[in-house]
Amino acid sequence: DVVSKAEQYKWQKQEEFTTKQYKDQLRYIKALFGQKIKLEYRTYNNESDKTRVRLLILEITKFDGAIENWLPFWNKFEVELTPRTW
Repeated sequence: DVVSKAEQYKWQKQEEFTTKQYKDQLRYIKALFGQKIKLEYRTYNNESDKTRVRLLILEITKFDGAIENWLPFWNKFEVELTPRTW
């Protein structure tokens, strides 16, 4: 009986130690993934900041309503809106 109690005690202590090791590993993995998520979130935010585009402000000539100015206006308007390669 004394031997079996000693064996039970030894087994119980070993189980407690193993359980503690698993819990420590889980805490470590949880912290590691938490840091990874934070890093990926920061990286994602930085990348999205870099992809912002500033659009050009277009200055478009307004038509004054005079019929005799229509053709010059239209020609200038088309030139202003023609796509350009910057």
